[in-house]
Amino acid sequence: MAETVNIKSSVGTVKTEQRYLSDRTDVRGARSKLIEANKKLTLAQNFFKNVSTTDKFYQRYADEVNEAQKAVNAAKVELERIESLAKADYQKAFARVEKKKTREEGVKIDAQIESARIVLQRLKDSGQPTAEQDAIIKDLLDRKNKTGKYAPKTEDGGVVGDQ
Repeated sequence: MAETVNIKSSVGTVKTEQRYLSDRTDVRGARSKLIEANKKLTLAQNFFKNVSTTDKFYQRYADEVNEAQKAVNAAKVELERIESLAKADYQKAFARVEKKKTREEGVKIDAQIESARIVLQRLKDSGQPTAEQDAIIKDLLDRKNKTGKYAPKTEDGGVVGDQ
């Protein structure tokens, strides 16, 4: 089962990996071939099931079942190959989107830090306490650098990179 990862497509809609795969024509084609191969296998098995062992076409029907089974196996292998290539494409596209998103967030946080530093300087110039503004700037820097409470977490709740 494919994991669900969201990605923005070129038209701006959010897609999951499963949706991305179902929208690809090569994946749809491979899935259709597998369905057709399964239908042929079922049909061949039904003919074979109803044929007597003494029938002169018994071996021919047995061979058709074997050939149909080989076709199903080949279609499965081809589908897995095509899906793995499509998943790799999806992951590359997702990485590009995430990188762009991270870059845009960084620019936004930089603007907030600059504004906070201007406020901090005004507070210093007027002799007012700056502890609260210092905390705001530290929080913004932590968010940008993904440290402190914004650090990526491992599955057990620890911080990534901590020993």
